[in-house]
Amino acid sequence: MKTSLIADVAREVDQLDLEPEGQSYASLTQDLRDIEAARQVATDRRNAVSEELRNFRSPRGIDVADALLRGVGASDAARGSSNRTALEEEREALSAGLTNLAIRERDTYTAIRSTEHRERAKVGPIFRPLLDNAMSEASAAISVIARHYAAARAIALATGGYGGREADALGDVLAVAVRDHSFLPFEQVDVPADVLGLLDQIRAKCSAHKGSAPPSVPNCPEVKFPAFLATAVQAARRAAG
Repeated sequence: MKTSLIADVAREVDQLDLEPEGQSYASLTQDLRDIEAARQVATDRRNAVSEELRNFRSPRGIDVADALLRGVGASDAARGSSNRTALEEEREALSAGLTNLAIRERDTYTAIRSTEHRERAKVGPIFRPLLDNAMSEASAAISVIARHYAAARAIALATGGYGGREADALGDVLAVAVRDHSFLPFEQVDVPADVLGLLDQIRAKCSAHKGSAPPSVPNCPEVKFPAFLATAVQAARRAAG
């Protein structure tokens, strides 16, 4: 990596202000803890009320009489120590409260994800210069590979296959770089003129072998037909002529 680029990005990192997001995250995580504590309290109480309701029995006559003798009002004596309707209403209210807590928890998690997205939106672009430089240097390297591939493929065609292994290896790199990742546009790559000159000399010296090489080859071997076939046919016709 270029030292100047790293220095530029380092300055951006130093100046990066994520304090608003940090405060938001701290507040939201505290909200989650408060919600969990409230949920535990409500759940414990609802379980206790449910237990009371399971064990509930209407006051017996002797219980009502004892209460009346203690001076308890008639209505309260008839209800006994607990009121089933009140317990059911309490349990229902607790269940509604727990449902609302679940909604608040969901909304809080949504807010946390939003905070995370805001942080990412600030962090990612800082590294754009490094990524652009990487793509530029990689594209330059792929261009070099493309030229070597064109030379190796031309040699393989002109010599009846010698150099095919090297051409295939270079072609595999190009197939991924050009087809899958668009490091370079799909295009024809000229076979180096000095290589073509050497191959022409070989052709002139050969009697039985009539191999020839095209002046250019596609830089993405996966899509070589019909483009590559057309260039090969044209080269053969020129050689035969």
